[in-house]
Amino acid sequence: PIVRASSLNERLTMPDVAAEGDRIYVVYRQANIKLIRSTDRGKTWSVPVDIGPAMRVTNAPTIAVRGEKIIVVWPALVDTQGLAAFQLFSAQSNDGGNTFSSPKRITNTPEDTFSPRFLVTGNQVMLLWLETPLAQALGSISTMQRPDFSPESVDELYNTRIKQGSLEDRLTRVRSTIYTRTYNFDTEIFSSPSKVDVLRSQSLPHIFTLYGPLDGSLF
Repeated sequence: PIVRASSLNERLTMPDVAAEGDRIYVVYRQANIKLIRSTDRGKTWSVPVDIGPAMRVTNAPTIAVRGEKIIVVWPALVDTQGLAAFQLFSAQSNDGGNTFSSPKRITNTPEDTFSPRFLVTGNQVMLLWLETPLAQALGSISTMQRPDFSPESVDELYNTRIKQGSLEDRLTRVRSTIYTRTYNFDTEIFSSPSKVDVLRSQSLPHIFTLYGPLDGSLF
């Protein structure tokens, strides 16, 4: 093990990995978002660094690296226009992950954001994520009922609410919109969001990995 939970009730989940040369970076969810790093190809590891320690209800993070510069993005549950919704936050490091900037909110929507993923292609970094009207799809959700809001717990909540309506309704009940932005390591600025596509499905989709570009396409 490269990192352990401090108690039996504390789970370490949803890791993402970035590597460059001999250095390996792992971000993961342990209530808030944390990072550990290795500078010798995984032989030894640093102590965890807290990223956004005040944020206790978070979801799967993603990480991109160029030299000493690191960008981490993750969803966190915050008040949005009078509703509790997951919004994307980012934090940057310019010293190889020793320290990070304060979290900066990069989305402002009444819908919930999920599954952010980076794709690094040369100097360009592309961020993709999903936005889903979770409250509309699942009905009223108590944050105390599912305090971790992991994909598994969200799917379980959803599955308890698909018993009503026709099969056709159930198969298209969840609407998810894919968005993308680019990130510039030099200016530390994200571009404006761009909508890619709209998906309709029976359950909540998730983005696991991006590949490309291949013949101008992403997968």
